[in-house]
Amino acid sequence: MVYLFSAIVAAVIFASSSFAATLPEVPVAIESRQQVVLSMGRSGKLLELVPDVGSEVQKGALVARVDSRELELQIERNNVQISYLSNLAKTTLGLVNQGLKTEDDLGRTRAEQGVLEAENRILRQQIQMSRVVAPFSGSVVERHVSKYQWVEAGMPIVEIVDNTRLRAVGDVPAEAAAGLKRGARARLVLPDLNRELDVEVEAVSAKVDLRSNTVRVIWALPKPANGVVHGMKGMVQQ
Repeated sequence: MVYLFSAIVAAVIFASSSFAATLPEVPVAIESRQQVVLSMGRSGKLLELVPDVGSEVQKGALVARVDSRELELQIERNNVQISYLSNLAKTTLGLVNQGLKTEDDLGRTRAEQGVLEAENRILRQQIQMSRVVAPFSGSVVERHVSKYQWVEAGMPIVEIVDNTRLRAVGDVPAEAAAGLKRGARARLVLPDLNRELDVEVEAVSAKVDLRSNTVRVIWALPKPANGVVHGMKGMVQQ
């Protein structure tokens, strides 16, 4: 009787472990590890904008620029006044040394010059905020605005993804996820491309979704995964 009971327990444990290690077909989405929606730093008329969706951009390349000509003109006007005040300060210093001007006169001139120089620093920052550059090389997947459109600060401009750094993300039933370990191999089926790729588990979330009783799992794709792009759908199989 004891032997029979032990055999039943062993069978249940074996069946449970086998079940946990069995991975069903899991719908997954292909995601880029680098994706960003770029927004404008200041309001203005959009004078430059990258080519349309599908274009490739390089890291540091100009993506969009709003009109900053008035800011640049203001800097030029300030520079003229700064040059004048600088010369005036030199002249005033000489007069102070001769007792013909006071230190207060010299201080006011230098203070006025300092205000304009500080204003120029702010204007240069605003000019810098008039430009948006690509933080990494990638593909433009969406444009939210059009050239010559008026845009507000913080408004989304374009979305860029890096299709050279991809992963597959899906939700696995909790009982099956319990048997998944980092590095476990699987097959990724991509119906759109009629292709299969070897993938491996990169990470298994430690959190179970209470509504669906699933666990988020990430699979690493091989490099390069030619033809595979952000947003594709597929199935991961054991």
